Amino acid sequence: MKKCKCGFETKNKEYKLCPMCGQQLELDKSKRLYTMGLSAEESHYAEIEMTYEEAKIVNRVLKELQKDARGYCGSCWVDFDEE
Repeated sequence: MKKCKCGFETKNKEYKLCPMCGQQLELDKSKRLYTMGLSAEESHYAEIEMTYEEAKIVNRVLKELQKDARGYCGSCWVDFDEE
């Protein structure tokens, strides 16, 4: 998520400047809740508090694990918008 000092927030990657005041948008590095889940025969999900950078690392690791998986082993995921 990108934020401006004036209070404007967006997940849109196209925004570089705030449409309200014209200031440069900054990446929000504060902790927030990310939804993570496990799926196989049954599913489970929970909200986990992480920073954007932590979520980015977890997302990369999960993608690598899933890519290398052979056969049916279920999946683990993070609801994560890459910016």
